[in-house]
Amino acid sequence: MEVKKERIIKRIFYLLLFILFILIFLLWLPFLVEQKLSCEDSPGSVSLLPSFIYKISGWVKSIESILGKSLFIVSLVLFIFGFFQKGTLRIIGIILPIIVSLIFISIAGDRSGARDSRRIADLRQFREILNRYYDENKKYPGISGSNQWDILNQIIIDKYHPETIIQDPCYKINPEWTYEYWVSPDNQEFVLKANLQSWWVVLNDDLDGDILGTSCGKDGFSEREYCIGSSF
Repeated sequence: MEVKKERIIKRIFYLLLFILFILIFLLWLPFLVEQKLSCEDSPGSVSLLPSFIYKISGWVKSIESILGKSLFIVSLVLFIFGFFQKGTLRIIGIILPIIVSLIFISIAGDRSGARDSRRIADLRQFREILNRYYDENKKYPGISGSNQWDILNQIIIDKYHPETIIQDPCYKINPEWTYEYWVSPDNQEFVLKANLQSWWVVLNDDLDGDILGTSCGKDGFSEREYCIGSSF
């Protein structure tokens, strides 16, 4: 009878471990699929994975809060369960939930999302400033044919945004990460560009293609180039 009871307990324990690993895999999937770039990486589009992977990832993200709560409950049950085990099972039951918690704390602490939010906000703010400049001067600043971001900072900052020079959040770590400002030869159009570290839905509604000398990528999950113009 005692042996049978131990077998049942072990089966429940292994079932909890199996559920835990399934939940870990599902919650990790969007993180892996998003193919986030670090500041040390070169900015730009990433390699595209098969479309069905993105569909699965999208479904997982839609129920992410439920999966997260389930992971917490299973980890807690496994942790408590481990105290009533012996030997290896006890070590696994106590240590594994702690490791899982540390892993997901590190994921939650990823700062690339905050950087991307700032990039989007910076470009939208500068679009408003440039349109104010145009209203006063009937043209946009700069010279066509090259990235005029530094010149834009010099012209705009003193008058409209005196606090500080604006630059990409990763610029100090890797100068390849830089904002871009390109203007048309007649100074009547412009495009602002930032490279994002992960895919955002706003990339479906931005400018795409080669515009005024810079590449703004093309729609799809591999796109990381966020571009906006005077009215778009």
